[in-house]
Amino acid sequence: HMTVGWIYFVNAWLSLVVINGILTFMLTPGDWVSTRGFWDGFFNPTYWPGVVARTFASMGLAGLYAMLTASWLADGSLKEKIARYAGWSWVVPMAVALPLSLAWYLAAAAGAGVPVAEILGASGPSPAAIFGAVFGGSTTGHPVAVRAAFWTVIAATGLTLATLYVVMARSRTFGRAMASLLMILGLVAMGGAEWLREDLRKPYVLGQVMSVNGVRLPPPEGVARPPASHIAAFGHDRFTVESIQTSGVRAASAWMREIPPDLLAAHEYPQRAAHQGRELFRALCAACHTVDGYLAVRPLAGGKSATALDGMLTRLALPMDPSGEATGWNDRALRLSTWLGRRMPPFTGSVEERQLLAAYLAMLGGARPEDVSPAASGGGDVGRLYYESHCAACHAPDAMAPFDAKGRPASTFYNMLATLPAVNDAMPPFEGTDLERKALSEHLATIAPEAAKGGAR
Repeated sequence: HMTVGWIYFVNAWLSLVVINGILTFMLTPGDWVSTRGFWDGFFNPTYWPGVVARTFASMGLAGLYAMLTASWLADGSLKEKIARYAGWSWVVPMAVALPLSLAWYLAAAAGAGVPVAEILGASGPSPAAIFGAVFGGSTTGHPVAVRAAFWTVIAATGLTLATLYVVMARSRTFGRAMASLLMILGLVAMGGAEWLREDLRKPYVLGQVMSVNGVRLPPPEGVARPPASHIAAFGHDRFTVESIQTSGVRAASAWMREIPPDLLAAHEYPQRAAHQGRELFRALCAACHTVDGYLAVRPLAGGKSATALDGMLTRLALPMDPSGEATGWNDRALRLSTWLGRRMPPFTGSVEERQLLAAYLAMLGGARPEDVSPAASGGGDVGRLYYESHCAACHAPDAMAPFDAKGRPASTFYNMLATLPAVNDAMPPFEGTDLERKALSEHLATIAPEAAKGGAR
């Protein structure tokens, strides 16, 4: 019986070894991006810390299960023996090692190019900076990742203290409620670590290679290309960012519904947007978003114009190098500069498709059909058009109200636009021309009073 048990244990642990290679590869493919070598992908930068973390988590859960089953025992001496053995040898090592191995894992991920510090709102990738951000109430970072890290450490700490209490003071008398509490703390600690790992991957399903909606980045320079015979038979990769931006989503996707002929006419633009925008949403957005359920887009689009949403889609993700300069999608050291740090993949498709998707989202948010066509975007009003394209996604319809209370004229807005990150560190710097800056300043001065009235209501 024991022999069969050990065989089962070894094979179960080896399944952990294999699955860990797959999961860590999806976050940090490492040298595989350039070499396409199997072992380079399997033994990737986060492989070993992942193996250690999952091994200790498995050991801890085994010990917790032993203590949970022992809580039903009437024999006090046997209950004490199991509790002390499982607690000291299995649960406490897991509770101590899991946060430490998680710190190792985060350091390895940061070294592989994952923006760990940015995701957790830390000033740097060091364990001290990350710990301070997670427990210091950082106002930046991704809330889900920060909460996952927070509860992993809290649950692991609570598990350590509660287990020590049981094995040192209640090993004969602990009951089912206490054993259940220990099991819950163990599951929260492990689950929080796994949730953090999954969140670190966004917006990729395979780091630096494929985004969550299946669109791929072009291979970096120097990576071996398919042979000419393969390209002759199957063509070039039509699912990369660059290819889809050239061909459009409809040409690349085999699963989009065809546009009915009666919607192709220009005068039927709102109906066309409702149909084709829905298909684009399904192809590019539905991997993460629903209309009214999980990560619903209808409330996010509420009150936004098609022009504002089009401007947001343009800036969802842009290719940057580590210094923050614009670069190509095939840069080996590519970093994504995402809209307001939302860590979304770039919009891929033609300009027309982007406008159709923006129009569809605007109508979901309550915009009138006659207001969603590109011709209704703002005409020759430079200030209004710039506001709609670059500001309204965050500041419409009534978020300008605080400015009116201070009676700020256009000249004040003009000066503020030069130092937007200093005004609010969540705002990007102004990147328009001086003419656009002046026009935007004048437009802000005219809409602030109207916004203030709306905000007062």
